Amino acid sequence: MTDFFRLLGMLTYWCAWPVFWVYFKRSYGRSRILLINPAGEILLMQQWISSGKWHLPGGGLHRDEEGAMGALRELREETGVVLTPANLITLGKQTCKAHGFTYDAYIFAAHVGNDVRLERQRIEVARMAWMKPETLSVAHTEADVFVCLRAAGIGK
Repeated sequence: MTDFFRLLGMLTYWCAWPVFWVYFKRSYGRSRILLINPAGEILLMQQWISSGKWHLPGGGLHRDEEGAMGALRELREETGVVLTPANLITLGKQTCKAHGFTYDAYIFAAHVGNDVRLERQRIEVARMAWMKPETLSVAHTEADVFVCLRAAGIGK
């Protein structure tokens, strides 16, 4: 049943892409966060309404919201992980591209212990998984993940 809902979400995403494109163009910027565990794995997720590819926690910034605060808010909302600005490593602002849309994203990294507890936001997030960066493929992973990994000096 979960696969059916993910397929339905992908269909919805592609049908609604023109609306998302206008929304993203009017947004206040985006944030992404590389959450890294002691095994060197990063946390990736798939949303219900999405292209179906793996992506990092993060999302759109609210008006007048700083990149770090937006990244921390999105991380908490999507995964239940609560961090502070002191936990973040700033990797800068990077230009990312997705499905004909170019945007700037504030990129951060944070290291967590094995005891980190994940609580998936069931309304938005379909799946979450810890993955080794070297196992990721462009066929199944959003391009901005690779931009973020390069900014962090991880992988190719």
